[in-house]
Amino acid sequence: MLILSRKQQESIQISNNVFVTVLEIRGTSVRIGIDAPREIPVLRTELLNRVVFPARQDSRSEANMKVPDNFRANQAWETEGDSDE
Repeated sequence: MLILSRKQQESIQISNNVFVTVLEIRGTSVRIGIDAPREIPVLRTELLNRVVFPARQDSRSEANMKVPDNFRANQAWETEGDSDE
């Protein structure tokens, strides 16, 4: 795992076409923005574990698993909204 420090409005680039930017820092919460092509699924791990791997308990084992082809990225938002807190 690569660990980087970033300040607000600083970014990192992953590959040629994925950018992650720290948008806001509020106490212990960090808001990030992810700029990626639509064909690259961007999902929160805890939501992916609940929707795609509901029977699994150890989220670390899913970290290297491929998202199933029939999983639609927008299922995540249909199932649960994001919280600002």
